[in-house]
Amino acid sequence: MCGLRQTPTPMRRILCPMTAEATPRRIGFAAVLFCVGLFLIALYGGQLRLGVSAPIAGESFLSKALFSRTEAAFGHMLIALPIVAAVAIAAFRKGVLQIPSAAVWVPLSAFFFWLAFGVPASPARYEAILEFARWVAAFAALIGCCFLLGRDKGPRLATYALFAGISIVGLIGVAEFSTASIDAGNWRIFAGWHNPNAVAGMLLIGLPLGMGLYAGATERLERLLLGFGMASIGSALWFTGSKGGLIAAAVGIAAWLLLSGLKKGVPSGWWKGAVAAAVGVALLI
Repeated sequence: MCGLRQTPTPMRRILCPMTAEATPRRIGFAAVLFCVGLFLIALYGGQLRLGVSAPIAGESFLSKALFSRTEAAFGHMLIALPIVAAVAIAAFRKGVLQIPSAAVWVPLSAFFFWLAFGVPASPARYEAILEFARWVAAFAALIGCCFLLGRDKGPRLATYALFAGISIVGLIGVAEFSTASIDAGNWRIFAGWHNPNAVAGMLLIGLPLGMGLYAGATERLERLLLGFGMASIGSALWFTGSKGGLIAAAVGIAAWLLLSGLKKGVPSGWWKGAVAAAVGVALLI
């Protein structure tokens, strides 16, 4: 039997999910470190490892990796390190850890070990190891959400971290379009990613995150910053020229507005938001 007042053994910490009586988890160093990794996903996760290119004259490898963001392996490592480190800190500290249910945990573990067994059999051993390392980081991100975020402030902090990273990518995309479109009016932005359609997929994730955070925001400054972030994401999504991304965004926003209206009713100042949205669309067109 697993009780929260017991001093759990390492095996009990791993096998025992958090019960309903658990108190809200305090945001600690490991959770903040985990959110740093989430923040970096949009910034450094958009490149594919297609080979090694020589740096430009006068440009160091570190500068190319951090600022140009063209070194895929380094960028993926930069994302994975804080996430894996946060999960390791959580796994070795004393306390009860929340884990996914068996319906999620068992299939994912089987998939993880299947990948591990395939690495030695791969003819491209080095590439297989790198790909397996990426899956380890993704697996750690899932476990970290359960280990570190809890049920109170943690999920909202993680959502803010991911949304902030996507908003910065949106600003980078808008800045790119403002300069590149001078020479090419039909320019599709990349914003540091390998393909406009790919960055559209990441920007698309940011829109519902921002709308959800905005709906729960209470401070005026918080709403202003969230609105600015969603504006940068929406503008950058338009500049990607991705038809699938734009259609998905329109459907998602319409569904969100419909469900919000059915649940909470139509707000009294709805026309202000409609006018602002219309002006924004007109400026983009």
